[in-house]
Amino acid sequence: MPLRRCKRRRLFICVGLIAVSLVFLIKDTLFVSLFASSFLADEFFFQSNVCPACYGTSLCKQLEGRLWIAPYLTDPRASMKGVRYAEWDRQEGKVKVVTKNLGYAAEIKNFDEALCLRVTGERQCAVHEAVKLFKIKSSEQIPSNLMQSLTVGLNLSDHFHCMSDRLKRKIIGLYDTDRDGSLNVEESQILATTLQVNREPIILQLFPQDEGWPFPQYYGACGRTIIAEYGGRTLESYMKKSWEFRVWLSVQLLQIAFLLTDNSHDWALYLTDIRPANFALSENGQVLVIDAEHVEIVDMQEVDRKQVLSDLELKQEDPECSRNHVRCGIHSSDLMCLGYERDLNFIYICRIMLGFSGYGRLLDNPPVHAKNTIESLLMDCMYYNRHRRRRQAAAELLHYLVTFLPEGPDQDDLMQKYS
Repeated sequence: MPLRRCKRRRLFICVGLIAVSLVFLIKDTLFVSLFASSFLADEFFFQSNVCPACYGTSLCKQLEGRLWIAPYLTDPRASMKGVRYAEWDRQEGKVKVVTKNLGYAAEIKNFDEALCLRVTGERQCAVHEAVKLFKIKSSEQIPSNLMQSLTVGLNLSDHFHCMSDRLKRKIIGLYDTDRDGSLNVEESQILATTLQVNREPIILQLFPQDEGWPFPQYYGACGRTIIAEYGGRTLESYMKKSWEFRVWLSVQLLQIAFLLTDNSHDWALYLTDIRPANFALSENGQVLVIDAEHVEIVDMQEVDRKQVLSDLELKQEDPECSRNHVRCGIHSSDLMCLGYERDLNFIYICRIMLGFSGYGRLLDNPPVHAKNTIESLLMDCMYYNRHRRRRQAAAELLHYLVTFLPEGPDQDDLMQKYS
């Protein structure tokens, strides 16, 4: 009997210890969640010790002691690709930003293995040591023509399908930090690393927000982290909002399609990866493209120089293609470079973001009196119709949707009214 009582006491003690451990674990987890902004991003976070096998160093000094990561705000899906929300205490005041590693852990690992193999002959190595060795080798044997012997991944045509001399000059200019007209070994390594992992920082710099492009502001890079404006909640969050709110978002998306297709800068930008998660509504009410990795760029000056008919519409879908399949009519990059497929942004915006009633799109369940008009215009925007071309249908749809919005409101009024 005493023995049984002793065993029971031990069991109670074990259970009690487990309960106490759980309390402390939960307490620590809550502490991290509630006060995570107090944990400072440091050199280990930025991986600045591996530069120039990184995305740049322009922000490293500005971020020292001023960037606080807030994991309790971060979407777990996004954090898998190294995307985290943060607060940056700038001289101008605090701003919400997004930090991006630009790749999944496996992608970064593959890049590091390729770098190690190239520098040391082994797949596994300490990357920061390999970078030091790379610098020594580069300083011992300066190439006579840097642009012909750049590091792996710097063949721009491999990463930008529609390369032109004007586009090449602009990209090189972004990384020519000493402004001597060419790239030194370190500058070219930074560009090569960015190209190999994710070209999004290049897109954001080529087409900055302050010039009217619908992308988040790009602040710069430190090591293997870039810092960009926090674009807001993704449009996934708004698919069940009121009709007027969804119309307001739809109007902005169509405006983006027109801006990216035709603009005074003579660049055509095509969004080839369109989904609600890749757009966000900023805190000032602007819809932004927050994932620019898959944007295709066409230099329309180059198209005009080659005298190609840029307005020819070739997008006639395969008759076997199901109309319920949003990815019908996959684009051809070769035709795009020649100035064809100028309706691509309209196709994907209408199909994936606006159309297909019952599929959770922005223009689901329109008012009864507007249903026929909207569906007719959407169909001609989504599918080839020789009597009403896509651009015309998109323009008519945009004009019609604007009639549902209050007259003359600015973005702040709309945000207050619809959010």
